[in-house]
Amino acid sequence: MNHAASKISPDQTRAARAKLGSVMLLATLGAFGAAFGIAALLGGDSKTIGVALLAIAIGSLATLGPVVMKFGRESFGVAVMFAGAARMMLALGVCYFARETMPELMTRPLFLGVGSAALLLMVVEVWTSIRILSAMEREHRPATSGADDSQRKAA
Repeated sequence: MNHAASKISPDQTRAARAKLGSVMLLATLGAFGAAFGIAALLGGDSKTIGVALLAIAIGSLATLGPVVMKFGRESFGVAVMFAGAARMMLALGVCYFARETMPELMTRPLFLGVGSAALLLMVVEVWTSIRILSAMEREHRPATSGADDSQRKAA
């Protein structure tokens, strides 16, 4: 185990998971709105919009992975990336299954609504995980002199 990883307390990783979970909860609510709005604007009927919302709900279950499971600082980013890919595959898989079993669904509003909402979730998730990882890195960086910090800020 490397020296930096051994200095990370369980409380810090728990706080990082809690922050990711709370941000992603809000982002998921926004994604429901995006899926609903885009599918409706593209002329989707109530059944198509319902399937779009269901696809986002099922896909969002993948978001729980990095929030619930314990990951070290080194693997946190990979876990978040995997969750984002899994969410997209689950959501689009639901859309594909629904389209194959219910041919009356409107394909364009369904896929564009779900794809846009999943993309919104991915952007928020990546941005949040970068902020979390950067904060963790700052906490564990060795103390430097004030001159070194001012040079870094100027660069």
